[in-house]
Amino acid sequence: MIKHLRATIARNLAGLGDEARIATHETAEKIEALRADEKISDRYRDDQIQQLREDLTQRLDEIRAEADGDRDRLLAEAGKLDLPQGDAAAQLLAETRQGKAWNRVRAQLDAGRGHHEIFAEAVTRGDRDMILAMRAELPSFLESQQKRPGGIANRMIEPLELGQLRHALDLGLAKALGDDDGVGTAARLRLTATTQHAVAAGQVELGQKGRGNLPAAFAATTALRTAERTMQELGDTAEPDAV
Repeated sequence: MIKHLRATIARNLAGLGDEARIATHETAEKIEALRADEKISDRYRDDQIQQLREDLTQRLDEIRAEADGDRDRLLAEAGKLDLPQGDAAAQLLAETRQGKAWNRVRAQLDAGRGHHEIFAEAVTRGDRDMILAMRAELPSFLESQQKRPGGIANRMIEPLELGQLRHALDLGLAKALGDDDGVGTAARLRLTATTQHAVAAGQVELGQKGRGNLPAAFAATTALRTAERTMQELGDTAEPDAV
């Protein structure tokens, strides 16, 4: 997939949250106007309100399906960019270097250092091998440790949340390697796909359940703020509208 097409899909996905929000808002305004209109019959009013709600449900379903498709396309492209580059010898050398880097990480983890600190230092140094090694190995390693009494993950102050961990690792990877049309770009695409999809999904759910639904409103706001912070850290300052 060419870079221009990836950018087009990402922009479309980023706009779907606004589409859901606007559709919900416009429907609410039309329903309010019908309820305030004293010149129409109750039956006509009820029929029109029901039709508006059905139309909104259909539109929100379409937006969610489009968001799912855009996310899946970006994640598929990220998967392609993550594939090993170069000939067999180059791939073997890269695997060997990353294996050694992971051994260094393991030694520091066993010595009691936190994985956040180790990763932050690797990003600051631009240590490509250590960054890639931690992105590949750390989530499954900490998950396995969590199941062991006295494991490293059980000594963490905060509970292990693999989604947040992968997000942080991808963010560091994208910032350190840039838009390199390789693993750095793959990380950027994953971040865009997951955060912007969450915004769209949050707005769809809010439209379905109503703006007075506090859990849905909180989830939508959280998704929006996460997307804003992520895009800003990636250097894309375009921000979705507020909930």
